[in-house]
Amino acid sequence: MINPKIVEKSTRTKVLKSNCGSIRLEKSIKVIRPEWIRIEFHNMNLIKETHKIDGYLGFTIQHEVEHNLGILITDKEVYEDA
Repeated sequence: MINPKIVEKSTRTKVLKSNCGSIRLEKSIKVIRPEWIRIEFHNMNLIKETHKIDGYLGFTIQHEVEHNLGILITDKEVYEDA
């Protein structure tokens, strides 16, 4: 994915435990993520693609796009049940 951008998110969310290898947290923390995202990017042939992605892959892509925007997982931490 070249220059991925989240262009749409579900209004339904999930609270899940997550961690980040970049900052090496001692334990996973709770974060809220949309159940699915629609992402726009260019592929390796520089052709624009748009995909709706859910589940673990969708959560991982959200996390990595946030890295590109300078957002850390600790910025997304939830301190009470949502």
